Amino acid sequence: ITYEHGEIEVNKNRNKPWLNWLNGYEYFLFCENILVNSIANKTRIDKNNKHNLNKTSVLPLGIDLESFDIKKITGQHNHYDGLVLGYIGRLQCQDKGIDYLPQIANSLRVSGLVNFKILVVGEGSDRDVLNKLIRENDLMEHFELLGFREDVIEYMNKMDIVIIPSRAEAFGLSAIEAVAAGA
Repeated sequence: ITYEHGEIEVNKNRNKPWLNWLNGYEYFLFCENILVNSIANKTRIDKNNKHNLNKTSVLPLGIDLESFDIKKITGQHNHYDGLVLGYIGRLQCQDKGIDYLPQIANSLRVSGLVNFKILVVGEGSDRDVLNKLIRENDLMEHFELLGFREDVIEYMNKMDIVIIPSRAEAFGLSAIEAVAAGA
């Protein structure tokens, strides 16, 4: 069994479509079943891997709603002054679009909103790229890079708005979690 959640689009975006052929060949040789997280991914798998012989099944992702506590109602949800935005996920430009975060912050600042913070929860290969963009745009006071966290839900509860700048997203689990957290 293998689980595919969007690598077909990632490989196309990275100009490595040959990886899709290789994945399809591996699926044919080694997998009895292929699980995907959406109908869209099933369609992509079936289209790109003609030889998988109906091995693909959809197993949608979900969240445990009981683990989310909407603290926004009291107005005492965080210790930050002003608007709190946030990003939660892998720090990677190509697919996750974290290079948009400084652009968003700069647009807010230029439009006159100066009292805001962007919390960034996660780690990844482009953390240094993000740091560089933040410094180049003189946005250090508006960003807090928190690294990998186990208490992600607590941080979501501190956010007024969750930013999901992804260029390609197979399912958008972060968006569903953000709605559950009331962000």
